[in-house]
Amino acid sequence: MSQLFRVVGGSGVGGVEKITPELDSGGGAGLPVGPDGAFNLNLLAGSGITTTGDVATNTITVNLEGYSDGATTTSALETKTLITIPTSNDKVTHFDCIVAGYATPTVPGATVGFGGYIAATFITGGGVATQINSTDFVLDSFITTTCTFTCTSAGTNILIQVTGDAGYNIKWSGRTNYISTI
Repeated sequence: MSQLFRVVGGSGVGGVEKITPELDSGGGAGLPVGPDGAFNLNLLAGSGITTTGDVATNTITVNLEGYSDGATTTSALETKTLITIPTSNDKVTHFDCIVAGYATPTVPGATVGFGGYIAATFITGGGVATQINSTDFVLDSFITTTCTFTCTSAGTNILIQVTGDAGYNIKWSGRTNYISTI
């Protein structure tokens, strides 16, 4: 039997609560929709969401459009892509991204952290995303100045990249919200 759950609490603290979906059959509001002869339910995406299904595992994944999460780890001064935002030709895309890093020294010592915010706008044409503007703020840094984050592009993709510090292994996380013109 398939079940749906939702997180209880805005910060993810508090556990989950089982919910029972009530789907409109089209014959009247609130009437449940039963499965077809093969026990399938169709879940249609609406504006702002996408759905994908996996028949083998009886799993339906529902995602909000315009959001993307990423995680990576850097060692020393390496640069890695944290999040890739896909765009297409003849579009203007704006994003806001929150970035956080948790660092541990490669030699024994104190654990340190890094966090910030970046917002930028890109225009895409001829297969190339070109940056129009960018604003970034380091909100908190308890690490040396070589640790950083930025945005760039590769083809029509917008890349949010992070660069580590020589004396640290850094676990990075990021979440972005983006919108593109129609």
